[in-house]
Amino acid sequence: MLVAVEIKAHTLGFDQQVSRAEKMLDLVGFPPTMHNMLAGNLPVYYRKLLMIASSLALKPRVLLMDEPAPSLTGPEIDNMKEVILAIRGNGVAIVLIEHVLSLLMEVSDTLLVLDQGKVIAEGLPGEVIKDPGVI
Repeated sequence: MLVAVEIKAHTLGFDQQVSRAEKMLDLVGFPPTMHNMLAGNLPVYYRKLLMIASSLALKPRVLLMDEPAPSLTGPEIDNMKEVILAIRGNGVAIVLIEHVLSLLMEVSDTLLVLDQGKVIAEGLPGEVIKDPGVI
């Protein structure tokens, strides 16, 4: 996490970098009790949160998220939804590649569905999921 922060905030002192890292971790709901754990020892859900927080430390205007929900439990997917909405609420545009329809429906303004790399539907989520080609 500190490496990602240091890339964008190399002129800050170490304490300020730690503070910025903790802010990003807090934004995604990463538990403070895990802040000093090795990434490889984290459960899958928390590794995903760490990756998102590290990306946010780079101060992106657009964040590409490639399938953040697979292998997560129902409550973890609900938490991921809240993380995505919090990121959006902070002014970061999100391009989300995902197969978990319930998550897509709750966080998307627009859906674009591809089949073999070809666009088969695009528009409001409620309309797109009713498209016969999508079904």
